[in-house]
Amino acid sequence: MTIFIMVVQLYTVITWPIYFIVQQPWKAKRLNDRMRMKIFKESNDPKMTPIFERNDPEILDHEFFNYESTTKIFQSLTDQYDRDRNCLGYRQVLSEESIMNAEGQERRMDGRKLKRYHLSDYKWLTFGQVQTTTRNIAKGLMANNITEGDRIMIFAETRIEWMLSFLAIPQTGAVLVTAFSNLGMDGLLYSIEQTEVDTVIVSFECIQILQEVLANSTMHKVKRIIFMDGFKKPDFKFSSNIQVFSLNYIERLGQQCIDEGRDKPLHQGSWDRLMIIMYTSGTNGDPKAALITEKQLLTSIKAMYCRVRSLVSETEKLIYVAYLPSAHILELTLELLFLMGGVRLGYASPFTLTDSAPGLGMGEKSDLKLLKPNIMTAVPLVLERILREINEKLKARTPVSQQVFRFLTNYKAKWTRLGYKCNIVTKLMCPRVREQFGDNLMFMICGGATLNTQTQATIKAALDVILIQGYGCTETTSSPICMDFETLDYGNCGSILASSYFRLQDWDDGGYSIRDHPNPRGELLIGGELVTLGYFKNPQLTKEMYYTDENGIRWYRTGDIAELLPNGFVKIIDRRKDLIKLQNGEYISLGKVEAALKMSALVDNAFVYGDAYATELVALISPNLKALDELAGQLNKNNMTIEEKCIDKQIQSIYLQSIIDVCKQSSLSKKEIPKRIRIVPDIWSPDNDILTASMKLKRQNVMKKYGQELSELCNGRLINGK
Repeated sequence: MTIFIMVVQLYTVITWPIYFIVQQPWKAKRLNDRMRMKIFKESNDPKMTPIFERNDPEILDHEFFNYESTTKIFQSLTDQYDRDRNCLGYRQVLSEESIMNAEGQERRMDGRKLKRYHLSDYKWLTFGQVQTTTRNIAKGLMANNITEGDRIMIFAETRIEWMLSFLAIPQTGAVLVTAFSNLGMDGLLYSIEQTEVDTVIVSFECIQILQEVLANSTMHKVKRIIFMDGFKKPDFKFSSNIQVFSLNYIERLGQQCIDEGRDKPLHQGSWDRLMIIMYTSGTNGDPKAALITEKQLLTSIKAMYCRVRSLVSETEKLIYVAYLPSAHILELTLELLFLMGGVRLGYASPFTLTDSAPGLGMGEKSDLKLLKPNIMTAVPLVLERILREINEKLKARTPVSQQVFRFLTNYKAKWTRLGYKCNIVTKLMCPRVREQFGDNLMFMICGGATLNTQTQATIKAALDVILIQGYGCTETTSSPICMDFETLDYGNCGSILASSYFRLQDWDDGGYSIRDHPNPRGELLIGGELVTLGYFKNPQLTKEMYYTDENGIRWYRTGDIAELLPNGFVKIIDRRKDLIKLQNGEYISLGKVEAALKMSALVDNAFVYGDAYATELVALISPNLKALDELAGQLNKNNMTIEEKCIDKQIQSIYLQSIIDVCKQSSLSKKEIPKRIRIVPDIWSPDNDILTASMKLKRQNVMKKYGQELSELCNGRLINGK
């Protein structure tokens, strides 16, 4: 390995002048370093920065910006694109089989019964078929007495029927209520009762949960259940006062009404119409629902268009893979943007996405290999797992493969950050990695949480993609801040987008000030037309989190702490809720420490804890089960149960040392490194209510579930490897 590194370094020294002249890296650096923001209005408050806006001109040259409602846009798509052009793709389930464990019981993953699916190749609906289908669904809903202002919930995983239903609902004038498919029974019950929905469109996979929730509710107003058709007939039993239809029936009914001339006119929508009641993937308490108008949704799409305009100009060549929850504002906004822009959308499932996905039947190809997408969205936890899987495969190949891969990715990340292209490294390293993603991937968009700098650099180098990170939330209707394609730096989430404003405000308790050096720091406030109306039936929280200033700009207090970089990039460095103060008065960012811990190959997820009565941090570790089993095998402890492995003194000692090592590699200070850990025999997921749908920790739920373990850790009664 040493000789290999020396050869690469020698080659670099010899060829650097040639690369400098040929590639002209200063041009790329100049684009990276250019100023991205300008002052919109100076501040009258000494604790606030000026209001900043985008510095680049807005180029809104697409046809869909001529319309002020989603209905009018979608009705115009067949004028912009050929009716026979492919639009939405899906794989049909042909059969399924349960996966059994050694005891003959059905295996579960993330709380769900594991099944292997046998699937068709991708089938496509054209723009004309999508337009006709959504029109018929809308007409069928209206024939079932759905009227303007009614509330319809979609409770389903990401799939083509989700989007078809979404496109149909505004044409009826009804308001869409979104619910994550892994919201949990308590969250689903709360959202159904709070919004008083009378119609629920549900998938086959979610219908049993809905049945149990409605059976246990005496306050719900549900009158209609519409289920998405599958390869087998669903088995359900709802109360007699609830009508049950299939989505196919609703579509056929709509067409029948048209044929017989008794259909009702479609609702054309309006700029200020309430369009969506969207439940956030919040980390504390009952789920909150943001109120989103057509204006806010289309403004958000317009803002993102300015960032990805070059992609939309290549629409006929591009495919976007949709697999993250459509009920999440980032995924929904991107799906709509690319659909409006003519990019083909291929629907996929996390259970069949990759070759190693648990739901693939014998001999089946993964969604990515069949679809061969060019654009993909991810959340940080997904990218961390992808990187971990790559490392595991390299480790199994040869002893030095992992070392070579790490060296080459770091080498490429270093030079590309300076504006160079590493063509030889790309040809040596990237093809086999890219093959797992269909070999055509060009762009990745990451959101939902802060992305670790090392993960960002490694994924970008290994996949040879443009990886951009955005920042936003449901309350700001997706991402008002996003990196552009010219960004070379890592560790920031880009600059402000069109139709948006931002500013920083001092947070005295946390020690962050807009007068900090070298860069201003403070709580990030987002303003503009894409800021939502507020929270549904929660005026007190709306008053706390939203306000309108003297300029008429509506603002949202994000709770995130940001650093403003010299060229206008925004770097998220902390979160008010994640910042704790130890007994000695020192502030610690729990999220920062947890991100470092997850870089360990032994760790799947981590929860770091400290409070005003503690002088040091402790951590709960959800282990990478494969890595835990391999470690137990190396220690001749294969016969142990998972619970026994988690409390084994030797295994805990190795885990603790691994955590210390990754913390040091991440440049954490001594006070930020957990002193004691507890390995728990559980995989954390949205299904067991430990993670949100966007894979963030629900801190209160962790503390409730593992209260005894945390108490023991804080009192120092647990084995800590010493």
